[in-house]
Amino acid sequence: MVNIGHLLTSIKMSLGIYQIKLPFDNPDEALMDVLRIKTLPIFSVYYPYNMRRFIKLADLTPIDKSYERSIYRVPEELVAGRRIITINNIEPRNRPMGGNYLDPNMGYQSSELFGEIMMTQLNQDLTSLVTPPFTWEFREPNILILYNITALYGEAEFDFGLVHDENLSTIPMTLYEAFHELALLDIKEFLYNALKYYNELSTAYGTITLKIDDWSDAANQKSDLLSKWTDTFHLSRKALYIR
Repeated sequence: MVNIGHLLTSIKMSLGIYQIKLPFDNPDEALMDVLRIKTLPIFSVYYPYNMRRFIKLADLTPIDKSYERSIYRVPEELVAGRRIITINNIEPRNRPMGGNYLDPNMGYQSSELFGEIMMTQLNQDLTSLVTPPFTWEFREPNILILYNITALYGEAEFDFGLVHDENLSTIPMTLYEAFHELALLDIKEFLYNALKYYNELSTAYGTITLKIDDWSDAANQKSDLLSKWTDTFHLSRKALYIR
């Protein structure tokens, strides 16, 4: 997990402001606001926090239902209050015999039962050729549309892509460098806009002449970084998945 204190210290060192008193009531809190408001939402689109959990369809808030389509709102409490960016996958928990989904837990207790199961499976395979596939569509905010679902017990396994926690505890160290890179550019842009009207800063060590011209291109650098992430990781997500 990423340590907030170490991250801010590293960014200050990179910008050369580690021992400079910034003109904010609480400089660290101001920088944390940048991370919470600007960095985390964008970073989470490219590197979301993935959560898998079984959810009963009855726990979703129904909006509209028909034979082929059901529309729900996903309550935030089902994902610990986090914002949902996308749903990567939905897998009905069981597949009932004779429907789209076959229960995998049935045992084979006799040759007769085995034969019946084989015939049922054959019928299911033939039926599946003309049965509409299970699909889903996710729309912000938290709207889920399910098509042709016949899940036994009304339960499915959901794979959510979520916004990371504000304390950064959900960001693994394997993504530290990527988060640091984006956070550095966001803080550069913020500080440039906040300090560009200052020529000097008074500190306990005397007056410091500000030289922040190098930060003026932070917004363009951020745009280039996000374009690189999109090209590299192919993150043009589609909201509709077919199973």
